[in-house]
Amino acid sequence: MKNSCKQLTSRHKHNAGYTLLELLTTTAILGVLLSMAAPYLCKVTP
Repeated sequence: MKNSCKQLTSRHKHNAGYTLLELLTTTAILGVLLSMAAPYLCKVTP
């Protein structure tokens, strides 16, 4: 039983990167922030 737990935890350590859900969430948040900031940026820049 202890060996199988060690194998599972060692596999997760090698998983370096972002999941698709994290990337989609970040993209959605950035899209909302940019859509709110766009009108203000258009007024400031000539």
